[in-house]
Amino acid sequence: MVYECHDPYGYDPNVFKDRNPFENDPDIIRASSKFDLILTNSQALSRDITTWTSDTIKPKVITLASPLQRLKDPPRISFGKEIILGYIGTIDKLRGVDILINALRFLPPNFRVRIVGRFREESGVDPNWLNQLSQEGDIKDRLELILTDHISDVAEEIDRCDIVVQTASHDIHDSKYATPQKAFGYMIRGKPILVGDVPGHKELFEDGVNALCYQLDPKSLAERAVYLVDHPIFAQRIATGAWEQSANYSFARRAQDILKKVTGLAAK
Repeated sequence: MVYECHDPYGYDPNVFKDRNPFENDPDIIRASSKFDLILTNSQALSRDITTWTSDTIKPKVITLASPLQRLKDPPRISFGKEIILGYIGTIDKLRGVDILINALRFLPPNFRVRIVGRFREESGVDPNWLNQLSQEGDIKDRLELILTDHISDVAEEIDRCDIVVQTASHDIHDSKYATPQKAFGYMIRGKPILVGDVPGHKELFEDGVNALCYQLDPKSLAERAVYLVDHPIFAQRIATGAWEQSANYSFARRAQDILKKVTGLAAK
């Protein structure tokens, strides 16, 4: 029996924060011990679960992957007069998409933001926030918003963009444990990537090597985007760094890693 864990067993890390969420719930530890193998997508979640359970549960880390076709050759980055910042994925404040939209207030007139994905209503958040924000005067004419439950060609949507953004928020689950699958698609398609400067992203991205980090505020994001356009050689370098790393993020590799773990258990 194999279980892939994406969060602290349903506990909200924003509630328990630095406390052990399992300290008064021994049933979870007993139930988890029945699995032969527990997987996580991040080192942080694996490490915390191991610590919280005093080494009773030791999840193995297998990173996510992308089904997209990887570019055959290293990317070649050049910027035209109009610059499109892109985001492809679930649209909500949990993922900090509002920060990207608000960055338009600080970006030069030749910058546009293109967002493609499914809008998710969040508990405790005004469901009209996206509609209201997208209609504001200094945003509406430079925001391309395509709401859809299914993106027919993710690679094509990424390729439409000059720079792609891996957003983030201060939510602990998003900033520490989440490993968005779109990040792997961004890397495979060889785009310069702006990433929110949060602990979880540091497992995948290295500032100045395969991405450029921004602080979680619209002005910082805008300044980093302008920097990339003003320094195309640097943008080329981080895009190439991400593309080179993406060789490790195929579905075939992920399947092989899982099968190796399962085969190892069966051999015991």
